[in-house]
Amino acid sequence: MMKISSTDLKKISREFLTVLEAENIQTVGDLDSRVGTSVLINDSEKYKSHVSFARKDSIHDTFAYVVSYNSPDYGMALEVKINTALKYSKVILKLDGVLNGYKPYFTDRIGNRFQMKRIDCFCPKEVMKELRKLESIL
Repeated sequence: MMKISSTDLKKISREFLTVLEAENIQTVGDLDSRVGTSVLINDSEKYKSHVSFARKDSIHDTFAYVVSYNSPDYGMALEVKINTALKYSKVILKLDGVLNGYKPYFTDRIGNRFQMKRIDCFCPKEVMKELRKLESIL
């Protein structure tokens, strides 16, 4: 695993958004229809970086849609969780520093800091706005 710099995370967030846009993710129904699938980044068989779509158990006997950017170099670098029952979303990222507006909660053995931002909305369009904002502040 490698440290994730701001430059790396900017590229990752751009690729993540590109996949969401290419998959036309606009509603929770769009996420639901893609559960269990993944999309290779740049059709790259060499590096196997991909965005995966899942549905996982969450708190208070609910579930969340989870969209994750994974790569052999970084592991899970960027993730979105959308919980419709509890009406919130989270953007979770790893970075070698702390990003303004994000709450750090764990540091891995390499020095990447896991951070999250809660959004009081469960609409994929609002999450994509946050990802665009993330890309612009890095």
